[in-house]
Amino acid sequence: MTLWLPKNRKQLKQHPNDPLFKNAYFLMFSSLTSAGSGFFFWLIAARFYSTAEVGLASAIIAAMGLISMLSFLGFDISLVRFLPEREDKTELINSCLTISFIVSLALTAIFIAGIEIWSPSLSIIRENKILLLLFVLFTAIAPLHGLQSSGVFVGFRKTEYSFFQAIAIFVRLAIVPFLVAFGALGIYASYGLTPVLAFGLGIFLTSRIFPYRLIPAVKRSSQ
Repeated sequence: MTLWLPKNRKQLKQHPNDPLFKNAYFLMFSSLTSAGSGFFFWLIAARFYSTAEVGLASAIIAAMGLISMLSFLGFDISLVRFLPEREDKTELINSCLTISFIVSLALTAIFIAGIEIWSPSLSIIRENKILLLLFVLFTAIAPLHGLQSSGVFVGFRKTEYSFFQAIAIFVRLAIVPFLVAFGALGIYASYGLTPVLAFGLGIFLTSRIFPYRLIPAVKRSSQ
């Protein structure tokens, strides 16, 4: 196996335009951007919030992340594989998003119903109505943003859009210092709001690729 390297200025200029390298670079930039935003987010949170508030918020965010990950159902990989060759692209995307949304709501309901069994320390989620509402909303939408970023845009070979979504997540850094009065709820709200914003941005970016409309639906096709 040999490593290809540009041999002259012309090849060097053409290198970023190669779809393989271009998409690979944007995927790397997206990962670095997401990791950087997470690092600085918790750095700022630790500076402005108490240890107990940071600990509670991180536990709530971890629960949201676990449910979101389970709600993917492998659709992110499936979209990368089947989306380019499907004619009914809108129906395929909307079906995956709708199913993930329903599964996420179901898992969230199960988690909240049995929260005193598997995580009594997070019972505050069920006791605080605002936190409960935000937890349901953010947890249901988080996997949809993930499917856009790692499924739809990768399938269309438009990973620069995934990078744009990763940049949008930096908004949380500007929000978290101003919600100190709300304690752990402020940390969670600033963290969970950005996937919602990124999802909205993802709908707009998808419409730039082809005439796409977000319509909740589940359609089984034999194509």
